[in-house]
Amino acid sequence: MSRGIKTKTRKLEVENLEVISDIGGVEEISPCDVELFFPLFRGRDTTAFHAADICDHLKEVDRDVGLRHAESLLKVQGRLPEEWKKYFLLFPGTVLRVVHGKKLLYMPSLTWTQNSGWVIYYYLIWRRDWSRDKHAFIRMKR
Repeated sequence: MSRGIKTKTRKLEVENLEVISDIGGVEEISPCDVELFFPLFRGRDTTAFHAADICDHLKEVDRDVGLRHAESLLKVQGRLPEEWKKYFLLFPGTVLRVVHGKKLLYMPSLTWTQNSGWVIYYYLIWRRDWSRDKHAFIRMKR
């Protein structure tokens, strides 16, 4: 059974999303448990890629952090490193889709805002380009 979420997407549209894939795992983590990374593309370093190629970029071991982890980090947001504020932090262990209408897929992210601090947004996966200078993926430290 999937869990439903009523939320705002990055474009601030209200959507009813359902979790269709989730890594699960421990619920409580701290910033010292995770690291930022930007995926390699077929073994090569890249500065950007289109989200439609995400399966080529993310190895299974890089999908070990998802929505529960984003929620956990949000609880301790005061301990998140200052340099993380320049990125949209993507949590590839969870994939969500719109409940009604087009079955668009989303990925959770933590995003820094001046007014609200860190907030969870949901990014449309298949219709965007991700660049190293704006986006970072989160995974467990190795």
